[in-house]
Amino acid sequence: MEHRELALKKQPDSREGIDESRFKLEAVIWSKNPKSRFAVINGCIVKVGGSVEGVSVTHIDRDYVSIQSGEDKGKLSFTIE
Repeated sequence: MEHRELALKKQPDSREGIDESRFKLEAVIWSKNPKSRFAVINGCIVKVGGSVEGVSVTHIDRDYVSIQSGEDKGKLSFTIE
């Protein structure tokens, strides 16, 4: 079984206020019920409304997590390198 490294892909619509390279999206646990969705970012398990290293998680989808710090927004995604 081949091991592939997952990395963050900076999205073009991200604002420069959040340094997305500080964050590693490690896993997403997705459910039809938004209250049952979780993400693992930098080794921390978070839900929508939770925070990691000063940024809030605003949305969890199947393959990305939206984050926000003040007015600055970002998106953490999986990519295969």
